[in-house]
Amino acid sequence: MNAMALPDAVLERLQISSSSRRKSIGIKVGPEGVRVLKPSSVSRADVMRLLQGRRQWLLEKLALQQQRLDERPDHHYGDGDSFAFLGQNLSLKISQGARENRVVREGDILLINLSSRGRKPAAERVRELLCQWYMAQALEYLGALSLRYAEQIGQRVGSVKVKLTRSKWGHCSRAGDLQYNWLILLAPVPVIEYLVAHEVSHLVHMNHSRDFWQQVAELCPDYLASRRWLKQQGHRLVI
Repeated sequence: MNAMALPDAVLERLQISSSSRRKSIGIKVGPEGVRVLKPSSVSRADVMRLLQGRRQWLLEKLALQQQRLDERPDHHYGDGDSFAFLGQNLSLKISQGARENRVVREGDILLINLSSRGRKPAAERVRELLCQWYMAQALEYLGALSLRYAEQIGQRVGSVKVKLTRSKWGHCSRAGDLQYNWLILLAPVPVIEYLVAHEVSHLVHMNHSRDFWQQVAELCPDYLASRRWLKQQGHRLVI
């Protein structure tokens, strides 16, 4: 059986990497395509045979990923474009020719002043400024909420960072350092609170045991609805 037995939809978006530390083959299907992580001792031919056996599953997963991509909002980064922020919708108002780049919120309006020295297309510059603004807002908001929740359960937070990640919305290290995907600020507030409650609860339980979920429920009683929302709608949170 050869690679040609696989459909083009899989072959064109297939990445295979090896690691001497891996014990088994892992297959992940995401927006970037099909990624296979294999032990160094496993041949490419063996991988292809495995993928052929999962042909229908791969096609279904790729179709789902394409559907999710199609469901993402189509932004133009100009006047009137709208972005969610802590449960509200902010409308952009663009001003060009300013002395320096600046983002200012006035109620439900987000004023973006573009420097006259910029060389990139206006839409690209607006998007970059938006990302920077959201990152700053996320660090402040998520940091404060993390500290408040941690105090409620008698725990200490090491540090709080925000980062744009591909697969995880949050992470808690064994040292108590918390990291969040700043795009979560595009979600409704209850969903944001669930995510923070989830990561802060890992300060007590570094697992997803029954005790862990009880801890999450203590901080966020309605977490099940928010957890379900994030799984079903998280792919729409883009800038």
